[in-house]
Amino acid sequence: MADHRSDSKTQNHRPQNLSTTLPSTAVSSTLSTPVQTPRKDSSVAASPSVSHRSSFAENLRNSPRRHPSFSGQTLTDLLMNPPVKMEGRDARFQGRDWRNIAVSEIIDPAETRFVELDTSIEDTTKLLIKGGAPNVVLIRESRKTKTAIGTFGYDDLNAYLLLVLGMSQPDELAAKLAARARTGEKLPLKDVKDHLGPTEEPTFLPQSANLTQAMELLGSGTHRIVICKDGTSETLGILTQLRLVRFFWENHQSFSATERLYGAHLKDLDVGAKDVLAINGDKPLSDALRLMHDQSITSLPVLDNHNNVVGNISHVDVRVSHLTTSLPIPAHH
Repeated sequence: MADHRSDSKTQNHRPQNLSTTLPSTAVSSTLSTPVQTPRKDSSVAASPSVSHRSSFAENLRNSPRRHPSFSGQTLTDLLMNPPVKMEGRDARFQGRDWRNIAVSEIIDPAETRFVELDTSIEDTTKLLIKGGAPNVVLIRESRKTKTAIGTFGYDDLNAYLLLVLGMSQPDELAAKLAARARTGEKLPLKDVKDHLGPTEEPTFLPQSANLTQAMELLGSGTHRIVICKDGTSETLGILTQLRLVRFFWENHQSFSATERLYGAHLKDLDVGAKDVLAINGDKPLSDALRLMHDQSITSLPVLDNHNNVVGNISHVDVRVSHLTTSLPIPAHH
């Protein structure tokens, strides 16, 4: 995550041990390059036994099947079938300089969903899956406040499942937490959140901040920004990379600078990456989730034995959780 301390309006919190060094072979399939946080490489253990009491990991088998993320099929759908607003472009933005549009003008407060520190991982995951976009829930201390002190997204769920399966051990308490989870105990967020390894810390902007500031953050590796009421810590909404992309697509005719870009070729714009991580479709699903977790990326192309791209898997696919009881599973399943 880029350090924007020079911008007094930006509150960007991150752990001190968060590295901003990018591995030469790692790349996200989102439109910007995410922070690559190298994680400790531990050996992949066999699937642990699960007691007869239904555990959280087992219950995930009943979750809805694949719901593609922005970094995968959703991006493809967006490009191939761009959204068309029946009434045309938003009249509020015509003739304006996009750089000066306030972030509060393009967020949807209805997408703000909270859980508390005492909320169980299971209940948090249910809300995450049911809520859909922006594929994250905010953590607060209690129902009496709207101040976000953390986030829980699919990257966190991925890390949790790997911990429960014994495939990741970020610290000394990991084994004990995994044992508790496998007995079916409902673990509260406060017991787990700090033991999932390095994660993306919340990034904040006030509602009056403009899209220039937001784009600088989202283009430097931050996946989402918590928007707060000016002068307070009260959360008003969340701005994600996908929401920003949709805004520019739906309103690109209002901005001459961006309108010109749509006719340009990607190679001329010098965007994308030449070194891309991928996984073979014959590999277990666990290997794909582990690779995304270790490299702090959100999506992987799936290849056949001739290195042809046959699909995509993203961290949202932790919901395809047959992984918890029947390793190995093909990554393209």
